[in-house]
Amino acid sequence: MKKVKTFLAVCCVGLLIICCGQRKAAPEPSQGHVVEIATATLTTDEVIAKLKLGNQNFVKEISSRNYNHGESYTYLDQIEHSKNDQHPIAFILSCMDSRVPPEIIFDEGIGELFVDRVAGNVEDEYILGSMEYAVNVKGVKVIVVMGHKNCGAIHAAFDHVDSANEELVPLIAHVKEGVIPNDSEPYDRSAKHNVAKTIEDILNKSKIIHSKVEAHEIVIVGALYDVSNGTVDWDSANW
Repeated sequence: MKKVKTFLAVCCVGLLIICCGQRKAAPEPSQGHVVEIATATLTTDEVIAKLKLGNQNFVKEISSRNYNHGESYTYLDQIEHSKNDQHPIAFILSCMDSRVPPEIIFDEGIGELFVDRVAGNVEDEYILGSMEYAVNVKGVKVIVVMGHKNCGAIHAAFDHVDSANEELVPLIAHVKEGVIPNDSEPYDRSAKHNVAKTIEDILNKSKIIHSKVEAHEIVIVGALYDVSNGTVDWDSANW
């Protein structure tokens, strides 16, 4: 019994030391990854490689561990580092489809991508203006036009669209300009062709972007996302 009482006394003293001892200060947010420095020095090839690596991480289902940024780089860090300014590494024009969220499929965080999303990933004057701001003001070097498989807008371009949908009709008409007329379901060839057509339209309609591409200051690349497995096809030159 004496030994038991002695053991209990030691345990109580230990608990008091733990409870009353000085609490360790919470670590400060990681300062190892500063967005302003890291993104400003990346080349166009490095940006594309970073996006490709991010997609590989996403497909491997390890995005939640933030391998692309370091395991300690949390959303709180990202907010802290970008609260006063932003320096995204790329501009992504993609479809509004809920299965195609660029920040997730490229394993990027807050403040790392400019993203514009519209059904059929087509351009208009407002998207062009956003792109020009990205490249001319914020120094973005890479524009990605990304379509995807099983795209509702592409399917709609081959089907009848109710004329009562007054705002939808011109949008689908725009998408229809980029499809292949004799294509068949699931219309993957048209999805790829639509990406190429959008890139062509961007270069034809924006003098700023065209001149920067001609001067090799920025690049525009096409991509196609596969909603069935999470992968991105970057080989647009061979589509």
